[in-house]
Amino acid sequence: MAVLFLLANSTSAVSQNNQPPEQAPNPLKAYIAELELTYNGKLQSRPTAKLESLGNDRFRYTLKARGDKGLAWLARAQDTEIGEFNWNQGKPQPLIFTRKLKYIGKKEYWHAAFNWQSMQVSIRHNDDSFDLKLKPGTLDPITFLFSMQEAVAKGETEFSFPFLDKDKIKLKHYKLSGKENIQTVFGCLPTIKIERIYKKPDKFQHHWLAPDLNHIVVRSNTGKSDKRSVSLILKKLQIQGQAVAVKDRCQQNTR
Repeated sequence: MAVLFLLANSTSAVSQNNQPPEQAPNPLKAYIAELELTYNGKLQSRPTAKLESLGNDRFRYTLKARGDKGLAWLARAQDTEIGEFNWNQGKPQPLIFTRKLKYIGKKEYWHAAFNWQSMQVSIRHNDDSFDLKLKPGTLDPITFLFSMQEAVAKGETEFSFPFLDKDKIKLKHYKLSGKENIQTVFGCLPTIKIERIYKKPDKFQHHWLAPDLNHIVVRSNTGKSDKRSVSLILKKLQIQGQAVAVKDRCQQNTR
């Protein structure tokens, strides 16, 4: 059942000395988002996501999901993710990431604390604790999201991120696959479509980012061809306390 929430997890420079780096302008704006998560087209959960500023270029991102339909409801699935990060030299730098997942018969806990001075990350996974050596620019599931947005906003068409995946760090590769106008609850939106590059051709992962909404991800699809598909779609959004208006932004962008 954990696969129903992996997509909701929905690339950084490192400071290795005690001197604060010169800061690039911070593009992040606090927001509250409501989403819908479906499995093979059937609604499973309505996750909520919140980005808040803690001051001094530090942010907290919280994602909560509860199975309220279908298989996720039957399993009584609950997923909570909390991450804090700095905005460092124009990119997010992870500090703390915690995930709690539970469903019938199983609980999973994962906590990662990043130490950029020693280039180590301390991990606790359930009852096991261990350290890993960090690679420069390593991301967690939350800073990955904002790093992807930043890369697209800068016009990058291909990019790779070192990514902390529980007990190892692996490299993820992405590329821009096109631009699409899609219909959303906010009206027609111009989007930039990003796809993950896999070695196995039967796997897919796509993200649609909306430049008019600070490059936030408005839709994601992941899965395997002819097998399973998990989708996450943005349904409500408040940016700095203001609800996003419904209007046709596609016509505006063709003028």
